[in-house]
Parts: sequence; C-alpha cells; structure tokens
Amino acid sequence: MKGRLLGKTRTACMLLLFVTAQTHFSALAQPACPPPPPPPPPPPRGQHPALLASYVLRPPWKVAGVDYRVGLPPMTTLTDWQLLSGPGISVNAAATNGYVRVDNTSNVVISGVDFSLHGGAYLFFVNSPNPTVTNSNFGGANLAAVLSNVISADSNSPGLTV
Repeated sequence: MKGRLLGKTRTACMLLLFVTAQTHFSALAQPACPPPPPPPPPPPRGQHPALLASYVLRPPWKVAGVDYRVGLPPMTTLTDWQLLSGPGISVNAAATNGYVRVDNTSNVVISGVDFSLHGGAYLFFVNSPNPTVTNSNFGGANLAAVLSNVISADSNSPGLTV
C-alpha cells in the first residue's frame, strides 16, 4: 500500500510540474499584448469656429479659419527678412521700401520669414522658376500703400506657389 501511495504521489507531483511548466512556457511563447493605441487627436479647428453660427445657410465647403486653421502654425519662430542669404538672394534694406530679390535660381523656397519687420519688405523673383513662399508674415508701414503685389514673379519665374 505504501508503494502504491508513493507512486500516486510521484505521479501527482509530475503532473503538477508538467502543468506548471506548460503554463509558464505558454505564457512566454505568447507575444506581449501591444499597448492600446493613443486616442485620436481632436479634430482640427479654425481660429473662429463660431463665425458662421448666425448664418441661416452655412456654406457646404470647408471655410478657412472656421473649419481649419490658417496662417502660421502656433509657436513658429520667424527669421528677420534682413538676415536672408543664399544662392541668388539679395537683400536691400537701405531702399525706401526694403526688398528681397531672388535672381536666376530655380525652386527657391522662402519659409518662416517675417517680412513685416523694419517697416516691411517686398519679395521679387526674377528669372527664378518654381519659387515657393510659405509660413511667412508680410506687413508693415512700407507696404501700407501697396498698389501691386508684395510678392511678385516676372514672366521668367513661372510656377510661383504661395
């Protein structure tokens, strides 16, 4: 009887070890659950979301400044226009109305520039195809009486993107 009890105890211990090992190794074999995805960002809103609230009929298209932001991204740091340099770029701060001119350079990108400083400045593209102006600020007393464009491109500078 003692031998049979010892045999059953040994069998029970072996079964317990097997089940424990099986559970342990199964847990190791399973990939860790990925963390849940972050919540989606809130929908972008314009600076004046209630601007059209009093309208009887709201336009069916998305309205700039109402349905989405316009202008410079928040926290953007702009560069002084008088500090611009690079291929084809010339700055004339001494002129009555300051200006920045880009000559004979293709695919120029002017981005993050404050053209409103020091009274304001004009931007000209001469013989410079496909120029791009983005995330920049224009204004100032020099531009208050502008009768034409503050950004201009001659006929040899097609493809201007603002």
